[in-house]
Amino acid sequence: MRVGVLITPASGAATRPMPDEIAAAFERAGAQATVRTVGGEGDDALAAHVRRAAAESDVVVAAGGDGTVRAVAEALAGGAVPMGVLPMGTFNHFARGLGLPTELAAAAQTIREGVARPVSAGRAGGRLFLNNAALGLAPDVVVQRRESHGSRLGRVLATVPVALGALLHMDRLRLDADLDGRRASFETPFVFATPNRYAPSLFQFGVLDRRTDGSLNVYVATPDGPVDALRVGRRLLRGRLDRHLDASVAERVELAADEPRVRVLMDGDVVRLPSPVVIEGVPDAVRVVGPAAPSAG
Repeated sequence: MRVGVLITPASGAATRPMPDEIAAAFERAGAQATVRTVGGEGDDALAAHVRRAAAESDVVVAAGGDGTVRAVAEALAGGAVPMGVLPMGTFNHFARGLGLPTELAAAAQTIREGVARPVSAGRAGGRLFLNNAALGLAPDVVVQRRESHGSRLGRVLATVPVALGALLHMDRLRLDADLDGRRASFETPFVFATPNRYAPSLFQFGVLDRRTDGSLNVYVATPDGPVDALRVGRRLLRGRLDRHLDASVAERVELAADEPRVRVLMDGDVVRLPSPVVIEGVPDAVRVVGPAAPSAG
């Protein structure tokens, strides 16, 4: 088996294997790996690296965090070559949700011996996402964390004080929503769409299951007032997703805000998209190599 491994230098893991270690791990697993370090040149350049690797390999492996995995998946979407994952980020939500190994030797063995299965995803503003697309509190916290703490604290530690500050001054988005033709207007501190159904404890990063029909689970926080908004924030900080959220299922979501452009957090990356933001489910977006007997994350 020929494996093309793409490493991005911005991955958030505290320790990460070197390219020669990755190549050796695949050699021990019985695969021939070409390992390239890419990144820092923009999505178009990364997509070119993915296409080159796909032309030379049986599997293209994204070695990095959720942002790297998302970018590689977008470049491979609709093609014949499947994606493997070497989780090397801070959270690795996608890998954990699919039950993929996070240790190098086990991940290489899984890519060598595993089965490629189609995985559904979503698109927001035409950009593919694998985990979720969020508006409101989540992208604001990420931007503030980078501006105020990103250079001094790790991502997890830096998120806590920023999130607390955001909750104390919780702004609301005014949105006109269309969910598969069902219209509604509301004010909300955050809304997110995902192909996953999460476990009640957010901090365990548990995924109960993943939709396979191209639909998305859409969650909207609709607190009744400031006091209720603080309750929502408290439960989120405690990792609970089972209350204070209105949940729907839709194949297409259109969210129109007052602002001409809206911050959207997609798999760890913040982008600005024109309003209205269109979020759509994508069935069988990309094939991902996983264990022969898949398990929930």
